[in-house]
Amino acid sequence: MKLVKIVSAAVWALGLMLASAAFADPPSIVGRLNYISGPVSFAPAQADEDWVAASLNRPITTGDRLWTDNNAFAEMHVGSLAVRMAPQTSMDVLNLDDRALQLRVAQGDMNLRVRRLPSGRLIEIATPNGAVVVRQPGSYRISVGGDSSTVTVRAGGQAEVFTAGSSVLVRDAEEVAISRSRPELFAASQPDEFDRWAADRDRRQDRVASTRYVPVEMTGYEDLDQYGEGRTVAEYGNVWIPSSVPTGWAPYRYGHWVWISPWGWTWVDDQPWGFAPSHYGRWVWYDNYWAWAPGRLVERPVYSPALVAFIGGASFSVSIGPAVGWVPLGYRESYIPWYSASRTYVQNVNRPYVTNVTNITNVTNIRYVNRTAPGAVTVVSRDNFVAARPVQQATINVPSRTLAAAPVTRSAPVSQPQRTSFARQERGSRPPAQVLSREAVVVNRPPALALEPVRESREDRRAPRVAASAERPPVRVIERRERVSLPVNQAPRAEARTARPAIQAPRADAPAAPQRQPQAVQEQRPRDQQLRQQEQAREQQGERLREQKRDAEQQQKAQAQQQADQIERERKQQAGQREQAREQQRTQQQERERGQKAVQEQRERDQQQQKAAQEQRQRQEVQGVQQERERGQKAAQEQLRAQQEQQRAQQEAQKAQQEQQRAQQAAQKAQQEQQRAQQEQQRAQQQAAAQVQKAQQEQQRQAAQQAQKAQQEQQQRAQRPEAAQAAPKPEAQEPEKGNRERGRKADKD
Repeated sequence: MKLVKIVSAAVWALGLMLASAAFADPPSIVGRLNYISGPVSFAPAQADEDWVAASLNRPITTGDRLWTDNNAFAEMHVGSLAVRMAPQTSMDVLNLDDRALQLRVAQGDMNLRVRRLPSGRLIEIATPNGAVVVRQPGSYRISVGGDSSTVTVRAGGQAEVFTAGSSVLVRDAEEVAISRSRPELFAASQPDEFDRWAADRDRRQDRVASTRYVPVEMTGYEDLDQYGEGRTVAEYGNVWIPSSVPTGWAPYRYGHWVWISPWGWTWVDDQPWGFAPSHYGRWVWYDNYWAWAPGRLVERPVYSPALVAFIGGASFSVSIGPAVGWVPLGYRESYIPWYSASRTYVQNVNRPYVTNVTNITNVTNIRYVNRTAPGAVTVVSRDNFVAARPVQQATINVPSRTLAAAPVTRSAPVSQPQRTSFARQERGSRPPAQVLSREAVVVNRPPALALEPVRESREDRRAPRVAASAERPPVRVIERRERVSLPVNQAPRAEARTARPAIQAPRADAPAAPQRQPQAVQEQRPRDQQLRQQEQAREQQGERLREQKRDAEQQQKAQAQQQADQIERERKQQAGQREQAREQQRTQQQERERGQKAVQEQRERDQQQQKAAQEQRQRQEVQGVQQERERGQKAAQEQLRAQQEQQRAQQEAQKAQQEQQRAQQAAQKAQQEQQRAQQEQQRAQQQAAAQVQKAQQEQQRQAAQQAQKAQQEQQQRAQRPEAAQAAPKPEAQEPEKGNRERGRKADKD
């Protein structure tokens, strides 16, 4: 029984591993386009040559591309991480999953705010001149110009910049300029209006109070305070209620559907707060209003494309034709993905909202409580669904009896998208060709942008097929080079952001420029010559005084400048000495680390040798035991074969004895047969003799009878002599005939 349990557990574990390996789970995190100001364009991963106007709350994932045109700003959030784009900035998402965020900036200015950096997570920015790898949480400014790039580290961050020839570490309040020549390290330049706007956005998001009941890694949490309020309900715990919604509003009604791989059909909400409540948690109808329940607090919730249950399936139809219906999931109702996912993924995506996640994949009788809530079920035509059109403008009124009879399906209502399914078809500005074709460098190879082939449906046969685009971002992988130590130049860079026009951020906190005071104008009055001469003398005296004052000020400035230069030289010298001391310390530390590493390696080699020797001894002991066991088995087999041979010999002897007994029995039987034959012959002879004797007795009796009869007849003839004389004598013939018959009978017998 114990062996059966062990085998069953092994089979179950193997089946679980095979089931997990059979599915490639989608990422548990995506980006969110949460701020748009001005003309911002977007190209989806599966149609990256189609530039359309960007939509608020659009989920951003691997392969998507963004472009901010003139006077345009954009912000993307990935959990608590914020990425902000200034005007004329091109950004491509090379990789976005649970382990890495890799962006390509071919032109423009980007501000990156990293609040958390878990161990093992990669954040890398690819530029034409170098690759920037973030090492610590902080604020970063990346500017990409025509032939150079600048990386500025602020607010306690640290980044490593890789170029084709070297790498340099950029610390807090430092700035590196990368061009075709060797990188140069400077003190950080003064923040401009774009930096102040980004800092203002950071301060606003740092004050969000909703993080008491939602995790900071829930993408979209930053807008909950501004557009609603939180409450505590006994049945659902913490809930969030929007402060203002349109008339007739219901969850998943004001927005549109798009196709985003690998999830498939994904909801994009129109409300500025609509991202988190659409992709996490559950909606409940409580006390005649809708409330969003975020569920139990977890460190990193798993993103879902839409927490709804589709109604009717692929064959669902209403009066106007094929249709698609859906209802928001209620509290504790399981979310069953309509895309490929493993059992572990399904458990993780439901863990904060469902009490028992063990049997979640076996749930078949979900009641879907929101089907009875007022206006909770939304139905649109299939054409409007796949064309990414606004849902609220295309809603169909379906009788409640028809909706109640329609089944809930776990599969997608439409299996394949059309070309219009990837984004709303509102034309956007296209980046310049030189920006799209500009090559950027990385040190960590991003995954290939594998796009699903899209099959055209019967309704879309005339539309061009969507294939993998040849307009993918050009990226080149460079090798990691040895890190170099550069002196920090405290003087400001002469070319710091002078090549680009000043950025006018939407809400700049820049102080007002000082107003110029009006120049005093001397009134013209009628004076006599003396007064004019006195005035001229006073003016000359004043001019001499002013000249002397200017000379004294210049002399003081020169002395101050000399003192400042001396202080700067001393500070640089001290900085150089400190850097040299740090370099010596680093060298000594590296030497110590190398020595410790060598000792550790030697110790590891010794341990490996001891382990190898022990393993060799164990193998020899095992081999000796194995050989002894084999010899014992061989001796046992030989003994068994000898016993079998002895048994076969005994069987052969028994068989010979049995054959001999059978031969003796056959001889006895033959003798008995011979005796029986002799007895039969004797009986036959006796019977023949008895018959002969009997025949003789019969003959004698018949002969006596005939003789007696003949005597009688003779006597009668004697009594009639005349008759006897006239007639022939039959008596003489009759005895001869009887003798012949008796002879034939005797021969026969």
